[in-house]
Amino acid sequence: MSITGTTLPITVLERKLTFFNQRCRDWTHPYAYQNDENLSSAGCGIFSLCHCAQWLTGNVQTPEKWADFSCANGCRGD
Repeated sequence: MSITGTTLPITVLERKLTFFNQRCRDWTHPYAYQNDENLSSAGCGIFSLCHCAQWLTGNVQTPEKWADFSCANGCRGD
C-alpha cells in the first residue's frame, strides 16, 4: 500500500489514530537547524513524538505545534 497525503486515519490494536506521513512533501512548515529544513526533510523526531503522544494521551497534536514548541524552547540545536 502506498501512503499519500499528510495524514491517514489508521487503526492499531483497535485504537483509531492519525498517522502523520513525514514522506509527504506537503509538510513545508519550517524546522530549520543549520539550513532550510522543514518538517518533511528534518522532522523525524517531531513525527515520532506526535505518534507517541497520541498513543499515550488519545489527543492529536499537530507536527507544526510540536515543531514550534521545540524551537521556542531551544530543542532544535546543539
